[in-house]
Amino acid sequence: PLLREACLLRAGRYAEAEAMAAAWRARIPSEGPRELRLTHASHLLHEGLAALEAGDAERAAARLEGIEPLMRGDPAFVVVPLAHLAEARRRLGALDEAERCARRALAYAEESDSAGLSPAGLARVALGAVALDRDQPERALEEALAGVERLELLFDVAYLVRGAEVLARARMACGAEAEAIEGLDDFLLLLEGTDMRPAIGHLQALRGELARPGHTERPPGSESLAVTVEPLATYEALTSRELEVLKLAAEGGSNRDIAKALFVSVGTVKTHMHRILAKLDVPNRTRAIHRARRAGLL
Repeated sequence: PLLREACLLRAGRYAEAEAMAAAWRARIPSEGPRELRLTHASHLLHEGLAALEAGDAERAAARLEGIEPLMRGDPAFVVVPLAHLAEARRRLGALDEAERCARRALAYAEESDSAGLSPAGLARVALGAVALDRDQPERALEEALAGVERLELLFDVAYLVRGAEVLARARMACGAEAEAIEGLDDFLLLLEGTDMRPAIGHLQALRGELARPGHTERPPGSESLAVTVEPLATYEALTSRELEVLKLAAEGGSNRDIAKALFVSVGTVKTHMHRILAKLDVPNRTRAIHRARRAGLL
């Protein structure tokens, strides 16, 4: 059941994941041997994370705050729930409480000798998000970089998505616009081939948001690092059908999704994509989308 819940979360089926986690948690006592408490807490964590991803921070906090008292004797386990609780508190506007949750998570990580691992990285990302809300971009960037560095060690894709967003926003706030966009492209490459389409769509939407001219104001005296637009003549022209395929790919569509939308076969979509990659001189669709945006094609 826990694996199934995790798969539902990755697929963006949050209501199903939360309902399944709640049903299984109700069957498992919260007291008794460690194995039972751990399983109960794991389902509770999935409930909270599903609510958080669905946008209900209040319900998420109500679930997540019950895990620390239940598993306090297992410090390594408590780090992730507290990091998610910090994010829920932040979304509710309780920045001081959010920071306290994240710092408790880091204290548990130190206690369990896991301060250099991905759970602690998620807590550092939470501190970065809090710093952004407090208009402390340099501190936010420092925390986000430290967090993402830990998340990348174990290629923890699920947590990297949140880290990618906080890091990109921190870089934008510090005036490093090109670095923010390029960093998102790197994260999108990491996600390529995974089943995390909601995450891919979220990062693509974030990239589009941050790439808009005038999205942020740079600090006085800072050098502009704005993304330049490459001339259309640099590349062989794409056909109207190739542009349609590329636009659907930029929206997160798989080859099968694109084929269905255009009433063609999957093989035809693959042929179009192969030609697009050749014309734009890139190795994969993520780079193709990036280059097309720089050329003003999207």
